[in-house]
Amino acid sequence: MRHIRKNDIVVLLKDITACRGVDESRDEAARSKWATGRGDKAKVLAVYPESGKVVVEGVNYRYKHIRPDRDNPRGGRLQKESVVSISNVQPYCSRCDRGVRVKTLRNEEGKRVRVCARCGGMIGAA
Repeated sequence: MRHIRKNDIVVLLKDITACRGVDESRDEAARSKWATGRGDKAKVLAVYPESGKVVVEGVNYRYKHIRPDRDNPRGGRLQKESVVSISNVQPYCSRCDRGVRVKTLRNEEGKRVRVCARCGGMIGAA
């Protein structure tokens, strides 16, 4: 679905706020800690094609509050990435240096490969 796979580099198509209810009155330096901007590149950690979601490294953090227990006697907050809609990311082409659309073609061995629709370069080649 949408030609995005685990460990791909993707480009964000819109600003993704990391925390609901971010105060817009904060200065830009404080706000940059909480939001990831349009055009930023990041790595895909997981893909969920049935729900149309992806987990992207360093984007859309959520906090999980942990009760005190034997391993963690003080409790605390665990910060982890949350899902982002797959429509908000695009595969990154290193030749074009931007997010691009993807075509699927067959190579010389007959295997299907992902190709940049703009320049024809392979995407995610191993």
